[in-house]
Amino acid sequence: MAAQYSSPKLAVQCGISLRQLQRYFHDKHKLKLHQWLTHIRLCHAQKLLLAGTEVKSVASLLGYKQRTHFSRQFKEYFGLSPKQYCRQQMYELPLTSLGQHNSELIQQGKQAMPS
Repeated sequence: MAAQYSSPKLAVQCGISLRQLQRYFHDKHKLKLHQWLTHIRLCHAQKLLLAGTEVKSVASLLGYKQRTHFSRQFKEYFGLSPKQYCRQQMYELPLTSLGQHNSELIQQGKQAMPS
């Protein structure tokens, strides 16, 4: 799985040099290739974490040599450590999942509360 986040291996799969891929990617998407790969990698990390995968395992699966490097990069990108992110997601329940009637009751309750 980690190999899919490797710029050189991606260039080989595309049949072009790494430099050609970097130039093409920057011209086409206005992003550096490694920035895009980091984005994809961290979005994959989000999904794995939400599925209950341990932080250490996520780091390993995505090719990070050290869990601390993964955690630092995740926090820089999302503003929360992987564990904080999981805790926050676990306790957030979107109003849409409660159904329209319950959502309206919650909103009415919030409006009735004194500030």
